[in-house]
Amino acid sequence: MKPTIAITIGDFNGIGPEIALKVAVSAAVRKLCTPVLVGPLNIFEHVRGNLKIRTTLQKTAALLPKGNILPVADVGDGIWADLQPGTPTKASGRTAGKALETAWMQVIRSGSYYSVASG
Repeated sequence: MKPTIAITIGDFNGIGPEIALKVAVSAAVRKLCTPVLVGPLNIFEHVRGNLKIRTTLQKTAALLPKGNILPVADVGDGIWADLQPGTPTKASGRTAGKALETAWMQVIRSGSYYSVASG
């Protein structure tokens, strides 16, 4: 069985969501591990649509990817009112921190994820 790797969103006002999504859908990455995105589902959906990435994102606590479904451990709404691409904000920083905390707590408490990578 391949290790499950949590890929966190990074700063949602930066390139973190784009990098995280591109890495998670990469065939080379999926050959080596099972990726799970960690961050606000609505931000990932927004970026997925902008990039025209053909995958289904599904909010989950423990679902592993099947076919074209990529699980997302949702950490909130991404505070849409503070979406300012190219400008780091307190909200985007808090969300990045929450994603890291959520991912590492899964590693420490339940061993659900093998490791964490940050977008």
